[in-house]
Amino acid sequence: MSASAVSFACMVDSDEAEKQAAALSRSIRDFGGALRASQLIAMRPKTSRPSRTWNTLKDDLQVIEKVFTMEEELTTLPFAAKAVAAGHAESLAAENGDLLVWMDSGSLVLKEPAELLLDDDHVLGCSPVDHMLIGSPFSEPVDTFWEHIYRACGVSHSSVFPVTTVVDRREIRAYFNAGLLVVKPQRGILRAWGENIRTICNGADMKGLLNGNPLHRVFLHQAALAATILARVDRSEILLFPPRINYPLHMHADHPANRATKTLDDVVTCRYEGFFAHGDWARTIPASNALQAWIRTHLYPANS
Repeated sequence: MSASAVSFACMVDSDEAEKQAAALSRSIRDFGGALRASQLIAMRPKTSRPSRTWNTLKDDLQVIEKVFTMEEELTTLPFAAKAVAAGHAESLAAENGDLLVWMDSGSLVLKEPAELLLDDDHVLGCSPVDHMLIGSPFSEPVDTFWEHIYRACGVSHSSVFPVTTVVDRREIRAYFNAGLLVVKPQRGILRAWGENIRTICNGADMKGLLNGNPLHRVFLHQAALAATILARVDRSEILLFPPRINYPLHMHADHPANRATKTLDDVVTCRYEGFFAHGDWARTIPASNALQAWIRTHLYPANS
């Protein structure tokens, strides 16, 4: 698949997200190999305003910025904007190519991400969540929260299958990390994700459910994502990525020793959530001098 058929996209809604998106875009341009010339899209909520620095950087990196709107009632729900933004990005990608790679802005591509390219048999590439948290243990009955999510999204219990969480290695009902999603846009998975969040939030008993466990509100977007996938995608159409894809650097110390990366140079894509803000980060995960220099140039240079 050529670079012209692949789009990478993320959301920018703050100065910090702009810095992250610039670093992500630079990493794709520098380390993306055959995909380095792919279309890069930054989705911005209409309520957000770009900085002058970002406007310069996005032009230098050839990033296309698109503005989207969302309902006011969704603005109070953590991370709902990401689902809405992802849906709009999917619509754009459907017009221009065959594949969309949706990433958290706080991510990097560190090697040519050829493993992200879906073959003819798969329509979605993703990873299980890092920790169980609000996940539904596969060995236990479905609780009220997940039952509501499944019902609102039209999930048949026969379509539910187990996955193992990336970090704490728990077997749970299918529940996926929203930080990296590779989709064939024509299937409309990400657009349905945003629509399902709207449906869930309009449910008569949703307010009561969200006022219970506070983590339900925080991770509702990922619960809706899981249900959307289960309702629309067959298990055989889902590619679960290996650990070197979407590796959570900020959770490196929590990984089982036999699954933790030995060097940053072995990671293809990662999420970092402030990991590089610590000047001695290379003591935690070794990295080549060249990769250390790149990170210290493009992320938190004051700590170099």
